[in-house]
Formats: sequence, C-alpha cells, structure tokens
Amino acid sequence: MNLTLTNTLLLFGIFQSVVMIFLILTTRNWRQIQNKILLSILVVLGVSLLPMFLGNSGVVEQNSNLLFLPAHLSIFIFPLLFLYFKSIFVLNFKIDKSSVLHLVIPIIFWVYLVIIWFNTLGEPIAQKREVAISFYYFQIKTIHDIVLLLMVLMYTWLASQLMYNAKKERLSKDQEKFSKWLRYLLLFLVAGAILDITSLVIGEMYGYWKGSPLDELLGIPFVLLIKIYYSTRCAFS
Repeated sequence: MNLTLTNTLLLFGIFQSVVMIFLILTTRNWRQIQNKILLSILVVLGVSLLPMFLGNSGVVEQNSNLLFLPAHLSIFIFPLLFLYFKSIFVLNFKIDKSSVLHLVIPIIFWVYLVIIWFNTLGEPIAQKREVAISFYYFQIKTIHDIVLLLMVLMYTWLASQLMYNAKKERLSKDQEKFSKWLRYLLLFLVAGAILDITSLVIGEMYGYWKGSPLDELLGIPFVLLIKIYYSTRCAFS
C-alpha cells in the first residue's frame, strides 16, 4: 500500500466519517429523522472516498476484484441534503413515497454500477475494460456527470427556496439556530460538488481509479465541517 499525502488525507476523511457516525449513534437521538438523514450523508461521503483511496494507494492493483466497486455515491449527496433541509424546516416531516422519489435517479445509477461490478468479477484485469465498454460504461458515465451537475443546481435552488420560505413564516429558535449553519453547509457542498465534477473531467487523464489531484478536496472538508458543527451545536432532542 502506497500511503502518500493524498492517500493519508483520503484515509483520514474515511476515518472521520466513521467517527462521526459513531458519535451520532452514541451521543445523539439517532432515531430523529434529521439525524437519520445526516447519518446517510456521512455514510455516502465516507464511501465516496473509498474508490480514490483504493486506486491511489495501489490496493486495486493487488486485488482486481475491487475494480469498478460501486462506491461512487456523490450523486446521492444533494437529494439527501435537500431532505435534510426539509427535516429541519418542514413541520412534522416524514420520509414518504414523495421523499423516496428524490433518490430514484441516484439508485438507478448505483444499480448500473453494481451490474458492471458483478459482470467484471473474476475477469482478467485486461478484460474488465472491455466488459465495461460492452455495457456502454463511458457513455453512461458522461450522462451521470451531466445529471450530477443538474442535481447540484436543482437541489441547491430547492433547498434555498425551502429555507427562504421558512424564514418568511418566522423560524423557531431551533430552526434559527440551524439556518445560518445550513446556509454555509449548502455553499460548502456546492463548492465541493464543483470540485468533484471538475475532478471527474480532469480524472479522464489519470484513469478511472486514480482520479485527479482534486479528488481529496471532496468529502474530507464536508466531514470536518459536520464534526465542528456537532461539537458546537445543541441538536434537537
């Protein structure tokens, strides 16, 4: 395993995700809907760092079955973030069919990645690319990147509108406490998503697994920000 500075940062980001998940489960009321969604966001962020770490550290070269591992989950972040906003600003919010619909497109892309992975298992590494191409992998990847960008724009607007409308109707003390931080989190996630999309494009020059030099900037700052937030705020109880 090659532990460069980049790999160390990626590993640290994954570790931070695990720590925060543990802290929420043990010190917060994780059964509250907003904490369940936040746990989901942390899981997605942590898992999304795995492909870059496995590729950059050389682990994939030692175990080719990890190639095409369906761990690229960035497309889930903004739908989950929007649901998190709703859990804060919408009274008596519950996860229902309309909420699950926001995750349908990300799930479709993830299922596609699972299919690619299963069909390449056991194949010689030289043949894996050919198998992926037979499933139109690179065409679907381009569509994925475009959809990811559209989701960033759409859910940023929806979350902003949700917060704006809630403010017009007067926020509760708890909502007021959340609103400023959530605004910064939204801006931070948008900036990170732009870096992510940029790294996806630049990553074509570096390969599917090794990604681009910008990869480590996605995920780690998000987890650190959530950690700072959880250490300073009083959550709903």
